[in-house]
Amino acid sequence: MENGDVELRRQNIIGHTVQLLLDCKEKGRIRKLQSQPSIRMVPNALRALSPNSFNPRVVSIGPLHKEDKILQDFEDEKAIYLHEFLDLLPEQTLQACVQKVSDSIEKIKACYAGMMKFDDTELTKMMVMDGCFILHFCYKVLVGYTSLRNNNGAKTMHCLFSDLLLVENQIPYFVLEDIFQYTILKFRPTMSLTHLIRPILMSFTFLDPENLSDFRLVDRCDDHILGLVHKSNRLAFYNLPRNSNIPKFHSVTELDRAGVSFKPNKDATSPMAMKLEFSRFSVRHPWSWGKPTLSMPVICIQDKTEIVLRNLIAYEASLLVESKIVDNVLASNERAANMLKAICKETVIVDFFYNNEWQQLHKYCNGYWPKQIAGLKRTYFSNPLSMIALFAGIVLFLLTLIQTIFTVEDIVDTGNNVARLISYLQGKGATSVSVCTLLARGSHQFPGSHPVSLETGLVS
Repeated sequence: MENGDVELRRQNIIGHTVQLLLDCKEKGRIRKLQSQPSIRMVPNALRALSPNSFNPRVVSIGPLHKEDKILQDFEDEKAIYLHEFLDLLPEQTLQACVQKVSDSIEKIKACYAGMMKFDDTELTKMMVMDGCFILHFCYKVLVGYTSLRNNNGAKTMHCLFSDLLLVENQIPYFVLEDIFQYTILKFRPTMSLTHLIRPILMSFTFLDPENLSDFRLVDRCDDHILGLVHKSNRLAFYNLPRNSNIPKFHSVTELDRAGVSFKPNKDATSPMAMKLEFSRFSVRHPWSWGKPTLSMPVICIQDKTEIVLRNLIAYEASLLVESKIVDNVLASNERAANMLKAICKETVIVDFFYNNEWQQLHKYCNGYWPKQIAGLKRTYFSNPLSMIALFAGIVLFLLTLIQTIFTVEDIVDTGNNVARLISYLQGKGATSVSVCTLLARGSHQFPGSHPVSLETGLVS
C-alpha cells in the first residue's frame, strides 16, 4: 500500500511538471506570434557605459520615464502646448484623437517592454498628451516660433531635441500618424509627418551638414522617431547574405600602409554608403601597384553625437580627420577617437552593412604588393629614427656607388691606354721581351723622341 502511494505521488509530480512545461510552450508560441516590443529600457551593460546618454533631461515621452521626478516640472509646459494646439483646431478634434488612440490601446501596449503599470485610461491620456506636444513643438520649430516659460530657453530647447531621440523616450510612430491626421492635416493639408519632424532630426544628425539639403527621410517608420532616423540612414541597397562571414577588421593605419587612400563620400542621396574604387589598370592587372580608394561616409562629431549614436546602437542592438571623413568639432582629436572607440562596447555585430567592401579590402591587403609595401612602411617609416637611418643608408649607398663608378672608369681607361701603348711599341718593331722590359722600368724614351709615361700609359 505504501509503495502504491509513493508511485502515485511520483506520477502526480511528473504530470504536474509536464503540464507546466506545456503551459510554457504555449506561452512561447503566443509570444512568437506577437511582434517584438520596439520601445524598451536599455540593457544595464550599455547604460553603465554612459548613463546620461539614455536618460531624458527635460521631458518624458511615453510611460518608461513618466514617474521620473526631475521631469515633472515640464508637465505644465506640455499642458500649455496642448492648449495652444487645440486652439488651432475644431472642438471635436480632441475627442477624435482620444477615440483613435483608445481603439489602438492593445497595439500600443505591445510596443513596450518592461512598462510601468498604467491602466488604459492613463495610457490613452499619455499618448494623446505626448503626441500633441511632439507635433505642436515640431510645428513651432518648422515655422520658426518657439517659446518656453523658463529663464534658460536655449539650453532647454537643446535638451528637448535630444530627449526626442532617446530610445527609452518614445511613443509608437503610428500614434503620431493617427494624431497627425486629425490635427496638422486640418490646416496644413499638403504637409507630411516626416516633413514636419525633419528640422528636429536634421538638427541632431551626425551627417555632413553639406549633404543635408538633399538628404531625404524615409516616408514612414514602423517603430518611432528614432527608428525613422535609423531607417533613413540605413543603406537602401543593403542586402547582406545570412551567415556571411565578416572578414578581419583592418585598422586605418594598416590600410594606409597597404596603400589604400581615403576620401569623403559626397553623395547626398546615400550619405552612409561606403565604396571601394580601383583604378582601371589595377583591375585589369591585380599584381600592379595601383592603389584603391575607399570612399567613406562623412561624420560630423559634436557634443551631441554620442547621444544619437548610442541610442541608435541601443535601438539596433538586438577613423579619419585628416582625410576629412570625420569632421571633428570637439576639443581634440583624441577625445573624438576615444568616443568612437568606446561607442560599441558591450555590443555584438550581427549584420554588417559594409561586408562587401570589407571583403574587398581584406582581399587587397592580403595581396603580394600591398603586404610588401605595408612591411616596408612598418619597418622603415614607423618612427623618425628609422627614417633617418634609412635616409643615411641610402646616401651612403649612393656615395659608394659613385666612387665605384669612377674607379671602374679609371681602370678601364688605363687598360685601354696600355693596350694602345703595346700596339704602338710592336708597330715600331719592338719584341715582346723588350716591351715587357720597358713596362717593367715604368718609363722610357722611344725612338723618334716620343716621351712615354708607362704609369699612365699616355703617349705624348
